Amino acid sequence: MYKRLDKIPIIVIEIEKGVTDPSVMKSAESFAKVCCWDNKFPCMVYIVPSDNASTDLLVQGQESRRKLIWVGPMSEDEGKQLLGKYPDFKMGDTGLKAIDEAAVADGEEGGYKELFKMVGTHPDDLKALAITSKDERQHFVDNLEEGGSMTWTTLIEKISSSADKNQKVADFDHLKVGMKNLSESLLNSGLEEVAVKDLKSPANEPHRVNTFMKETRIVPFIYHPLFKSYRFRTVFVERAARKWKEQKYMEELERKEAEELKRKEVEELKRKEAEELKRKEVEELKKKWWWMRPRN
Repeated sequence: MYKRLDKIPIIVIEIEKGVTDPSVMKSAESFAKVCCWDNKFPCMVYIVPSDNASTDLLVQGQESRRKLIWVGPMSEDEGKQLLGKYPDFKMGDTGLKAIDEAAVADGEEGGYKELFKMVGTHPDDLKALAITSKDERQHFVDNLEEGGSMTWTTLIEKISSSADKNQKVADFDHLKVGMKNLSESLLNSGLEEVAVKDLKSPANEPHRVNTFMKETRIVPFIYHPLFKSYRFRTVFVERAARKWKEQKYMEELERKEAEELKRKEVEELKRKEAEELKRKEVEELKKKWWWMRPRN
């Protein structure tokens, strides 16, 4: 039967999200090895981890036998093609005010530009948005926005918290320092991603970053195994992070302005005290001169 096929058979193995048992990935890779290398009639096997962190479970020493394929966000053209499959999703009548206004003002391209800016181009998010009824789409986007904000807020609270004696992961406080370094690097770089080599330990060890995210169930970042870099997991997390940074900047600016105002008030008070002291000294000198003046 195999000999009659014109193309090599392809087997797809999907590993569900949240799987952390190394034996699962080991079994999948062992099966792939048998099919691709040991079988008389080899085939192609795709192992698809739903969770990016599952790459930590890959069996070491098998690098020459596999090729990592990164499936990231789609291009804008791919996003348009995906949305085009859903007739109920019409640009200019999406139910999302900002997007529909952009479509009216700048045409369909303007609407898509605003859409991808708001939602990003991840296929799961675009598909979920398209199949949501028009009246519920704004609520759907608001929930994604709130989720991104909650993820970032929870991360900041976690890395700023004091030591937890019940924490099971060894050296967890050091991991928190690494997550803080990763957060600051992404926010300060101004780029979509930051290279692992540019980070300090333990943020430069992806498996340790993934350990933190698995343990806390806070997933603000995603690791790119081909380019060896980190990026924000979604546009919603990134937007929340940048708003947080802007807020912190404004708070710091207000703090410095308050300190400067206080400094000027203290300087003014010292100046007045010095003037008053000088005036009193002059008065004293005048009195002394009056009593010590020559009397003819």
